[in-house]
Amino acid sequence: MCDICHSVPCRARCPNAAAKTVEICAFCHSGIEDGDRFFTDKYGNTFCSGDCALEFHGILEETEV
Repeated sequence: MCDICHSVPCRARCPNAAAKTVEICAFCHSGIEDGDRFFTDKYGNTFCSGDCALEFHGILEETEV
């Protein structure tokens, strides 16, 4: 039994509760947990970072010529 929420398993708001994966990154397939910052595109894809979103869509940084 948890010392804080007195439940097994812990209640969602308990600081001892296990993190809950709510989304999966469309590029690297890592889990995005509840409360994490994430990115989406207009097609409904979800990404764990801006870099993953850019890589997924093949966007490259250009240098000045």
